[in-house]
Amino acid sequence: MPRILFATLSFVLVLVCFGLVFWYLMHPEKWNWRSRSELAGIAASAPAPDPVKTGLTSDSVAASGRRADEMLPSTRGAAAGVSEALIPASCNLPATVDVTQRSNTAIFSWKNERGVYIFSSEPPHVPTVKVRTINYWTDPAYFDLDVEYRGAEAITAFRNDLVPDVTGIYKVLGRLVGENSLRKVDLNVVIYPDRATYLQYASSSTGRNMESTGGFYTTRTNEAVTYVQPEREATMDTARHESTHVIVTGILGLVPIWLHEGLAEYFSRIDIIGQVERVTADEAALQRARTRLRSGYSRRLRDFLSLDPDEWNGVDKRAHYDLAGALIFFMMGNEDHRRALSKVLSTTAAQYCRKLDTSALLDEFYPGGIATLERNFSAWLQDTGAKAPHDF
Repeated sequence: MPRILFATLSFVLVLVCFGLVFWYLMHPEKWNWRSRSELAGIAASAPAPDPVKTGLTSDSVAASGRRADEMLPSTRGAAAGVSEALIPASCNLPATVDVTQRSNTAIFSWKNERGVYIFSSEPPHVPTVKVRTINYWTDPAYFDLDVEYRGAEAITAFRNDLVPDVTGIYKVLGRLVGENSLRKVDLNVVIYPDRATYLQYASSSTGRNMESTGGFYTTRTNEAVTYVQPEREATMDTARHESTHVIVTGILGLVPIWLHEGLAEYFSRIDIIGQVERVTADEAALQRARTRLRSGYSRRLRDFLSLDPDEWNGVDKRAHYDLAGALIFFMMGNEDHRRALSKVLSTTAAQYCRKLDTSALLDEFYPGGIATLERNFSAWLQDTGAKAPHDF
């Protein structure tokens, strides 16, 4: 009898082990320790993504006219001769490729026999001439951008302005997550001529009422969609906001809504000044957030960071956007705070297909934990002094 019992238990144990191994092979994204690099080995036959991920639409952001816009022909496709390792679509997110590294262009300068300086991409044929080499570095190919005007006339300078802004978003994110974690995305900006045609497309794409939005993005086609708004800078701000969603999805994967919208609100304010990426505070949004807290917003920070899309889009929807943008601005304005945010984003990028508990991560990485973060953030927000811009 003991032998029969032992044999039966052994057989059941073997079946359980085989079952666990089979489950593991069928659900690799469920294992928390799997790194993003391992996802490259997952079969590319993942189910097609939803047209628009739940909770990932966004409102129009505030505008302040700053510059004119112009459309130029889009340039798509990677640099020739560069290997781009494809990470297939997984966890219902679009496929991405490696970011093409920076390239060096050398310019040669020398004096000819008349004492005139010559500049050329080829060195002189006279070996005795003293040559000066000037190195020019080009930015990495972070993204492929396509701007499509559906029924709308081209906005002057729009693409010309958007390219450096999106490049700046990548550069700042690269400092946070590390250059090796950046992923190249196809960024398709779609612009409708007016709000009515935009809403028609937005509602048909999402299946939801989009009346309160000025833009949205979809993971199915990597589209960042908006319309020609009365103020040009409002269109630019919304395009930057929605483009950030596409970029964040490509780099970080599944992230909670506060982080998605907070980063999008933050980078909607980016501007390029010479070689500097500058992000200015949205003082109107800060004042709205300040007023909402003073009027009795009841959620603690930990609860705010855990909001699901339905709660996010409830009666305090506008306050949630304002608070998320304010929290990211607060975190980015101090080296210790920025280091904590960097660790959160790096951890998220490494666990691409797993939506992590960011409140637990901040409790671990922020000096003093999340309770200290809540006190510091509240004091910073209640301070009505102007917030200095961030230069990178």
